[in-house]
Amino acid sequence: MSDPHAAHILRTFKEAISILDQSEAPIRDLIETRLMDVAGVNRTKVSDAMLTRDELTKHVVAIRHQHIRAAFKHLRDNLPSDI
Repeated sequence: MSDPHAAHILRTFKEAISILDQSEAPIRDLIETRLMDVAGVNRTKVSDAMLTRDELTKHVVAIRHQHIRAAFKHLRDNLPSDI
């Protein structure tokens, strides 16, 4: 890219997307470990599965929220104010 201003903007957005992508591994690991106790177990109570789902949802939302905030902070801190 010949325009350094445009290159900086593009790089900043790529870095913000990378911050969001970093939430995938912790979420995947969380789901795998939490579901290991209830998935595939004979006679798993529906209430236990639903409780696990609710707990997972809370944790996933918190992880996503943290990464979304970090990505937007990165954009605010690194993008020029005139765009």
